[in-house]
Amino acid sequence: MSTNKILVIGGLHGNEPLGVSVVSYLKSFKNNKIDSLYANPKAIISSKRFIENDLNRVFPGTSGGTDEQKRAAEILEKCSNYDIVVDFHNTYSKNNNSCFVGIDANPRLLKVAKFLGLKRVLVADYDCINKFAPNCISIEISNSSKLNNPGIWLKKLNALYQQDLDEIYPNDLTFYKFEKRVTFDEKLKFDLKNWKNFKKLSKKDKNRLCLIPNLNYCPVFIDEPAYDYFSGILVETKFLVDNFTTSNFK
Repeated sequence: MSTNKILVIGGLHGNEPLGVSVVSYLKSFKNNKIDSLYANPKAIISSKRFIENDLNRVFPGTSGGTDEQKRAAEILEKCSNYDIVVDFHNTYSKNNNSCFVGIDANPRLLKVAKFLGLKRVLVADYDCINKFAPNCISIEISNSSKLNNPGIWLKKLNALYQQDLDEIYPNDLTFYKFEKRVTFDEKLKFDLKNWKNFKKLSKKDKNRLCLIPNLNYCPVFIDEPAYDYFSGILVETKFLVDNFTTSNFK
């Protein structure tokens, strides 16, 4: 029976409560199997996304910057000591449940995604924790979702700790990569109010946004107040998991 060495991170964004609750439980009950970390304590106390810098946009961090830049470097160093790092996030955007892995992610994370029941995998190539910690999977759960429940994830994490990942073949996953950001002005110009998360764009909308006609695109983070743009546009990319390499996304 496998015993995966796991680190759970909560509060990379201080106003996203799911991960904070999971970490709080792990610390309160002194779970000796799974380590946990409050990522941005000051932001958590203030219930703010961040204090000076968005912590999940300043990786790999630096020893001589702001508190959050220093914290990013500390977190990255700590992540290197684990087999699997699970980082929790929330979004106000409905039906947006998904997970993030880095552009150079360890393929084992795809097995983790499958085991956790997260079939939408977003590949991150911007300066977030996933890009620099190849063992880190970030879980994004809508506030309105039934999965926004720390008890559910505590059970999943305890099972993951014991799971032999070699027994899992991560089929049925759909991969996405960010293609562009859609602004509020574009939203108004093109009357995009009927868009839904992970629903494929029509040919008309692809033409209006100057996207490649024969590729599948869909929006995510629709009307998420934390962002100053309307939505991210993703390219849907289906391929065999055995061929998971950065060449699929560059």
